[in-house]
Amino acid sequence: MLVGVLKKHNITLMHLVKYPPIQGGVSAWTYWFVRKLGILGVKNIVISNNLEVENIYRMKLSFCDLPYYKPENVQIFSTTPLKTKVPIPFSQLYVLKIMNKALQVYDTFSQPDIIHSYYFYPYGASAILTKLIINKPVICSFAGSDYVKLRLHHELDAVTHELLKNVDVFLGNKLLAKKYSKRCFNVAKPLVDTKVFSPNIKLNLKFIPEELLDEEVPIILVPGKISYNKGVFQVAKAANLVAKTNDFRLVYVGHGEAELELKELIRSSHLLKDRTLFLDPVPPWRMPHLIKLATIVVHAQYQFPVRRHFPSLPFEAMAMERIIMCSKEIIHIEKYINHGKEGFLFNPGNVRKTADLIRNILLNYDDLADLRKAARKKAEKLDNTDIFYNKFINFLEEFV
Repeated sequence: MLVGVLKKHNITLMHLVKYPPIQGGVSAWTYWFVRKLGILGVKNIVISNNLEVENIYRMKLSFCDLPYYKPENVQIFSTTPLKTKVPIPFSQLYVLKIMNKALQVYDTFSQPDIIHSYYFYPYGASAILTKLIINKPVICSFAGSDYVKLRLHHELDAVTHELLKNVDVFLGNKLLAKKYSKRCFNVAKPLVDTKVFSPNIKLNLKFIPEELLDEEVPIILVPGKISYNKGVFQVAKAANLVAKTNDFRLVYVGHGEAELELKELIRSSHLLKDRTLFLDPVPPWRMPHLIKLATIVVHAQYQFPVRRHFPSLPFEAMAMERIIMCSKEIIHIEKYINHGKEGFLFNPGNVRKTADLIRNILLNYDDLADLRKAARKKAEKLDNTDIFYNKFINFLEEFV
């Protein structure tokens, strides 16, 4: 029924967004978003800076990734580095470059019905400026950290205020919709798609690093940016204590500003240096396969500056029937994960208790089968993927 409606109206969305190979949760969510819309018949044009983003934020893709990089009904266009010298030091001019690419695509390739952005600077600003030229409505999405930055950092208040006046629909942000007297699509974004993240997926060996193919010891997986507020040092210190009594493989997946310092800490430990593996960030379509290999998946957010930050990783691990260790810092997380019954909540700052928790999980893993099944059931209960996309597509139909 939905596909028939969409074919009749021939809806095309232009997304000005983060997209793989940019690493991070926003990029991953965008990928699953356009992929699902494409499956349901919506045409999607992605405009990004994904092929020129700085190396520290970039995943490495291989030939086996190409069929997944561009899903059905998705076209992808990236900005490119300027050939002339950048006029402003330390500026990549992303707002103007993304806007310029959007206008080029509009003139030569396809004219969208609606522009959608996710993350305000540079993408939302580019989308609104593009709207002012091509006169297409803008749907604006925010990540929690993105929205809080706009409220806490006032250097761009005046221009942000004027730009936000031109948004047509806010996706999931009732406060801004009310402030600017705009429409709001207020259906909660899916935390996880349990059809994609399923323990029954067939493992794609092309997606698995060679170092882990024949691994026989438990794997402690720590995905995400390696930054100072992600608890990566606290996890390493706890793992160092556990390594005195237990064998395991500690696997970090990602890059970040704290990477060199963390690697130096690992090298300084005779217990960890041969047990630890650092992987490049992986594209979202690989993540279910990597999680399937894990014994424990750790999300160790620590002293994070933004309380509204709410990641998908814990629920992806739960959907895969993996044991999740999740930081207590995440706001309202206790409402979503029942400690000791569906996963484990912990304080990364208490290294000794974190070590005790890891050790107990490793020692009693076989006895935690019921917990892993309960985690899957909770993920299924939280999964509102079908509801979200049905309502979003109906909204698009009415809006266009």
